[in-house]
Amino acid sequence: GSTKKTTLTENYAFIETPWAELAIRTPEYMYAVTMEKNDEGIKNENHLFFDLTKDIYQLNNLIGTNEKSKVARKLLKKIKAFDKNTPRLTKSIGYEPWQASYEEYAGKGKK
Repeated sequence: GSTKKTTLTENYAFIETPWAELAIRTPEYMYAVTMEKNDEGIKNENHLFFDLTKDIYQLNNLIGTNEKSKVARKLLKKIKAFDKNTPRLTKSIGYEPWQASYEEYAGKGKK
């Protein structure tokens, strides 16, 4: 038989951190959000959106500007879908999905 060639139509990755952050990154853009405590959804504040072709060090947050707002809305929609459809590891296996701070996370397991 023949093998059907498949390709990705879009190039992006999701990034989760222990500090309640969730982001999507493409070769050109990065959009990040902060999650509510106890993994109860996305906060409506502290969103970050960067044009990586112009701002490789992510110093100029484009949230609140009209620059690339259509792209920002599209990426936020993908983050929301990812959050809705992706289960987290549960406390029942000894994993807390969101640490309060880097210090708390880095100190975890030390006695």
